[in-house]
Amino acid sequence: MSWIVAKLSIAGIRGVLDRGGDFELARDRSPGSIALYAPGACGKSSYADAVEYLFSEDGRVAHLGKGELPHVLAEERGIKPQVSVTLVDPKSGESIPITRLVRMSRVDNMPPELLPIIRAAPAHRVLRQHDLRRFVVAMTPGAKYAELSRWFGLTRLEKILEHLEITSNVLESRDFEREVEERVQDIARHTDHTVTEHDERAVLDWCEAEAERHLGARLAIDSLQGMKKAIRTLKQLQGRIILASDVAELYQAKLTLEQIATGLVSPDGQLQLCHTALTAAVVAERHTASLFTASKHGVFQEVWEAASGVLESRLTDECPVCRTPWVRSHIGSQEGALISLTSRRNELTELAAARSEQQKATRELETAIRALEARLAKTSAQAAKLSLSEVETQATELVEAAGALSTTDRFPSQLQGECEELLSRCRQFVVTRLRPALQSLHISKVPATDQVQATIAHLQALWDALIRLKELRREREEYRNIKRDFNVVADVIRERAATTVNDVVAALRDDVQSIYQMIHPTDAVPNIHIVPDAESKTLTVQVDFHSSDRPVPPAGYLSESQISTLGLALFISSIGLFNRRFPFLFLDDVVSSYDAEHKERIVDLIAERLGGFQVFLTTHDWRFYAMLKDRLHDKGWLFERISGWDFEHGPKREVDALRPDRINTRSFADFTKSPTESCQRIQGSD
Repeated sequence: MSWIVAKLSIAGIRGVLDRGGDFELARDRSPGSIALYAPGACGKSSYADAVEYLFSEDGRVAHLGKGELPHVLAEERGIKPQVSVTLVDPKSGESIPITRLVRMSRVDNMPPELLPIIRAAPAHRVLRQHDLRRFVVAMTPGAKYAELSRWFGLTRLEKILEHLEITSNVLESRDFEREVEERVQDIARHTDHTVTEHDERAVLDWCEAEAERHLGARLAIDSLQGMKKAIRTLKQLQGRIILASDVAELYQAKLTLEQIATGLVSPDGQLQLCHTALTAAVVAERHTASLFTASKHGVFQEVWEAASGVLESRLTDECPVCRTPWVRSHIGSQEGALISLTSRRNELTELAAARSEQQKATRELETAIRALEARLAKTSAQAAKLSLSEVETQATELVEAAGALSTTDRFPSQLQGECEELLSRCRQFVVTRLRPALQSLHISKVPATDQVQATIAHLQALWDALIRLKELRREREEYRNIKRDFNVVADVIRERAATTVNDVVAALRDDVQSIYQMIHPTDAVPNIHIVPDAESKTLTVQVDFHSSDRPVPPAGYLSESQISTLGLALFISSIGLFNRRFPFLFLDDVVSSYDAEHKERIVDLIAERLGGFQVFLTTHDWRFYAMLKDRLHDKGWLFERISGWDFEHGPKREVDALRPDRINTRSFADFTKSPTESCQRIQGSD
């Protein structure tokens, strides 16, 4: 899909305030170009600034930044600084109106409708006189490469190459050997330097010998799972030793309290069971209440069942209960009465099921609260054995609160608030009182368990080291495979990226050479060298000077007009290669450094090389304007003049009244006089 500019409207920007900013550039899907003549200081560059702002992704105009766009009177006049454009697809007729308000904030993103269109045609579309020299002379090789990448739409490719470099560095920086060495050192430390290498069998043998030393019997350890079994067996031995000691009761009490604490506050613990049971009981109660309200006439169940038996067995003319004829009843018929009775009986059946579910949910709640009460009572008893008086006191208070709930005959909804408060108190008790007390409680050690505990710690550390070494071995192999595959893919991408850049630059170089020769056909046309380096991300522009083997920078050897031509050729070539899907460009006073002969050739260039483009051209050079008009008046171009500029309103535009059928009747000398005299002659003749 290719787009053209049908309408362009500029208001409240730079020198354009409330008139002179509206342009009709297409009719019946046919694109038109425009040449606009204006003497200096008449606001013509305001149009270029506005168009550059419209097509800028971040809302920045290169030579202005972000702070100088609005007209100084715009706010006072209530005019919103903005640029509007209507884009049209000539083939389908699809139209897209787009408006971009000038925003002074840091975030000023391009309208989303415009973004894909601009990115599909990424080369510059606004060229000013100072831009001609900028790319050729002023920009560094790195800046040239970045600009070229943006023109060619290679920015994403550059980002991909950057990511490839980062990923490659990450893969290279992963140091498995260092961590392997650290784990081997762990093995040596925990085997008392009996095993100093990554030898799993040697580690298992050491563990087997240590376990046998404590157990008094051989415990075969032939795998990592065997090590885990040995650790469990040694922990059991440690527990038996403690239980046989004089601190067994205290040890057992602490162990019991630790288990109770976990059993209360774990995700599936007793507090959660109580909360779930409470919620279910309240829901069941409310469901039953709602069904009871709907079946408030349930006292008549026996009458309904008897009446249903009569209605189902024979036809009657009246209600078998009240003897009211059907036609005089609100039911209206025997069939209606039977339907109503069936519905009522179904409601009662549903109510009975709900009551049964309510009773079940209430019993489960009572059971859960009693179980909580029992755990709290056990907590109080075990805390007393350990002389944890504050824990004992709080646990006793909670037992009493739970007991009050478990013996009441109130409905679950009536208990809900008290029950939730109890559960919250229990959780806070475990977190802020019970567990801290257990952590600070120290029970006298049993000397016989110290060596067992040390062996358990060694076996656990060795198990961790062996597991990690297995993981490292697997990860190292995976990294090797990833690096190998990644490098293959990365090399292909880099090679194709370099090929793409070189191919594009070759096409650009040939085209630039052709355009340069078109403007300077009689000069000694130098060979132009545009050399990209994808690896260093630089681009050099050089020319041959009297010798094909001695390329030199253009600035020191070309004239000002030749440098301008090189810049113009680069611009025209880039938009010709890359902006076909949105062929619109703005040329702002680009012929200042040329004499009349070269200006005429630039007119030829515009006519011959930009025939498929919409061109918005401004100039203060009357002769150049006249040449354009003489050559392009019948090529779909519009010609206008700005006769002056008013601070209160903006540029004063006038459509050039010279008609195409009279172009050749006027002497070319008419167009070469001073702008003021020419304007007077033309206005007088028309």
